[in-house]
Amino acid sequence: ARDLHDEVNQSLTGLLLHLEAARQSAPPELIPELTETKALANRAMDELLSVARQLRPTALDDLGLEAALTAHVEDLERGSGITATFEVDGDLRELQPEVQLVLYRVAQEALSNAVRHSGADRIGVRVRRADGRMELTVSDNGRGFSFDEAGGGLGILGMRERALLVGGELGIESRPTGTTVRLVV
Repeated sequence: ARDLHDEVNQSLTGLLLHLEAARQSAPPELIPELTETKALANRAMDELLSVARQLRPTALDDLGLEAALTAHVEDLERGSGITATFEVDGDLRELQPEVQLVLYRVAQEALSNAVRHSGADRIGVRVRRADGRMELTVSDNGRGFSFDEAGGGLGILGMRERALLVGGELGIESRPTGTTVRLVV
């Protein structure tokens, strides 16, 4: 994310400066083409910054895991109309950045899946830190799913891969009365 922001973004900025300089001295018939090319480069820069933010949410760096998850859960509740709660048990400060990112991304994916697929009207997120372990739990009261149904998506696989990156274990329990995703690191 930093490389995209720092290096590729700088290259695009240089391109924009060259395009503007060329536009200033270009013959009138080329100005519309250069203006359109500059607009495309600006759009590419915006998309690049969006991807960089998605790779490493700035809220994690700026505010920490607790605040980033609080904001995400509040946004989800506002945007979906689903009652969403967030609880923290223990101190989340001073976690390794990789662990913070994995906890955030697993919570994000579990919440997204619950909103899109479960039909739930309540979702709860809990992060607990005790005895040198972190536990993230995301539970909903939706209709659940069978693992055969979920086999075609990348969400569960992605959560499992992220868990492995930090030596964690991911467990998913789904019943007709809801689904619980649990990550222990």
